[in-house]
Amino acid sequence: HAPFDIVVAAIRRVGQAPRASLHGDGGFLHGWKTAFEHSQGAGNLHQNAAPAVSSSPPPCRATVPALHRLVLLDRDGVLNRERPRRLPDSHPDNFIRAPEAWHPIHRSPEAVAALNAGGRTVAVCTNQSAIGRGLLSSARLAAIHECMRVKLEAAGARIHRIYVCPHRPDERCGCRKPKPGLLLAAMADFAIAPEETCFVGDAARDMAAALAAGCEPVLVRTGQGAAAEAAARAMGVRRVYADLAAAAAAILQ
Repeated sequence: HAPFDIVVAAIRRVGQAPRASLHGDGGFLHGWKTAFEHSQGAGNLHQNAAPAVSSSPPPCRATVPALHRLVLLDRDGVLNRERPRRLPDSHPDNFIRAPEAWHPIHRSPEAVAALNAGGRTVAVCTNQSAIGRGLLSSARLAAIHECMRVKLEAAGARIHRIYVCPHRPDERCGCRKPKPGLLLAAMADFAIAPEETCFVGDAARDMAAALAAGCEPVLVRTGQGAAAEAAARAMGVRRVYADLAAAAAAILQ
């Protein structure tokens, strides 16, 4: 089987050059595939690195309805259970730092499999500031995502690509949600328009990223979603579901 493509974003502030935050160490993690930066004044994303060695082709577009051909997913709280939150936010126990800590939310693998069967391209867009904080290495991230791949594959599910922001909040990058950089990169890579894309998340920052990217925000009540629902609805989010399985069923209607 082909591994996921992993894109470790290096979207920096306007006027700054992107950095290669992670480097591949072979096998599952190819490291950063593409780096993007905002064009000065234009706000467009420009690709400035070579494609990854392995790429998972999107499904045949001819068989997919125009609406929501690309389904982007947050990871923690949508696909898998989050760690119990501790203060401060930088507490090491707040982050999934080992494969054995990755546990799928009930029915989430089957939801991804249903989206696959429906011809949707499915990618993950996730903030992982544990990398920038020095709490998680590229090899460990690869091992976590390999565990995720195995558990999803057992249900017949496949993620086409994973987009990771490794930066700390204070780095003011363009890829950490609520900024839209990860979502914009995914839509550019798959050449799918924002109006044909939705982003499923469990936090207000996910909804803000979707709105900034021009795609439809979808909130699930798993993870932080129940607590974020009032704020999300105040932002204009109309699609709210119990979990990813319910959201996937609605997307496929």
